[in-house]
Amino acid sequence: MKWHAMLTVLIALSLAGCGAADQSTGQALPTVVLDSGETASQASPGVSRGGVVASGFVVPGQKAQLAFSQGGEVEEVHVVVGDPVEAGQALARLAGADQFQAALSIAELAVLTAQQDLDQFQENASLATAQAQLELANALDELREAEYTRTVRQEGNRASQATINAARASVILAKDELERAKGEYDSHSGKPEDNPARALALTKYAAAQRKYDSALRNLNWYTGHPTELQQAQLDGEVALAEAQVEIAQLAWERVKDGPNADQLAVLQARLASAEDQAEAARATLDALTLKAPFAGTVSKVAITRGEWVTPGTPVLVLADLEHMRVETTDLSELDVPKIELGMAVTVIIEALNEELAGHVIEISPLADTLGGDVVYATIVELGIHPTDLRAGMSAEVRFGTGP
Repeated sequence: MKWHAMLTVLIALSLAGCGAADQSTGQALPTVVLDSGETASQASPGVSRGGVVASGFVVPGQKAQLAFSQGGEVEEVHVVVGDPVEAGQALARLAGADQFQAALSIAELAVLTAQQDLDQFQENASLATAQAQLELANALDELREAEYTRTVRQEGNRASQATINAARASVILAKDELERAKGEYDSHSGKPEDNPARALALTKYAAAQRKYDSALRNLNWYTGHPTELQQAQLDGEVALAEAQVEIAQLAWERVKDGPNADQLAVLQARLASAEDQAEAARATLDALTLKAPFAGTVSKVAITRGEWVTPGTPVLVLADLEHMRVETTDLSELDVPKIELGMAVTVIIEALNEELAGHVIEISPLADTLGGDVVYATIVELGIHPTDLRAGMSAEVRFGTGP
């Protein structure tokens, strides 16, 4: 092992000299490594028996330096180094957040109330439109029936005895039903007008009265032409039906085009204003509260309670240590064309003495320099993550190989 280390140093020094010579001729250095055997590989520089090899180190899956978007006094710090956090979790807060949280709650309640009022208005408008349309249709039916009844009873001939007998029987039955309905109504007549039982009894009574009147008119027609009083009653029923049609028509005209435009505009403006106020309070609260952009582990806390912070100054560092990767540092410009996205690799973690499988997930489109040489960073996704794996550990990446 000592001989191997000395040989590595000698080769590195030799390569450094070559690098100086190559720079004078404008030629780039390849990624150069030793093979896994006891002697240097006879393959072309930068390529082991398995493929290109580069050095690297373990990095978090994600890492973020977090800062407040506005300045202020730190009121609370909720985490310490090493704490695991979830995405969206509050990490720290500036003074004044409580007041804006209360303002946001009030604004959100105003939004809810305004939305409910608008929904109720639109629902009521739809119901009113449907009700007006139905009442107009019913009024037209009543008018047609009244006109038909008047015409028939004015111009009809006497019926047969069987028809007259049937008409008398209908009158008797209708009268009996009317008396029973009246008795039921009388039993509830002393109750308030909005009493459901009284209203139901009154409805039955009115229906029974109409049925009796209709049966009586039929009998009168069958047994003879209407009297002057009966004729007046027929004319009055037609006039009443015509008036009801006119009233229903006016009601329909008021609502047929939908909700009142002015009232609707007022309610919509009220809702928009409440939403704007809630959004403004939410934005201010967000500026005063530092939240985790992703799930991870707190790796640095640079603030304390009572400290004054300025906008944009990093105060916490968050890292995703559950999905660590490997980033190469010395992949040469001569070797980067041999690397492809998805290429299988073997990652050797020296500190753990482990070989891990992985694949290339990113190749930097921009070059960097290392000791005057042009290099490109690549990111490797690991298939498994040993429990002792830590960010910053050095690694060797063998491209195009498996463990």
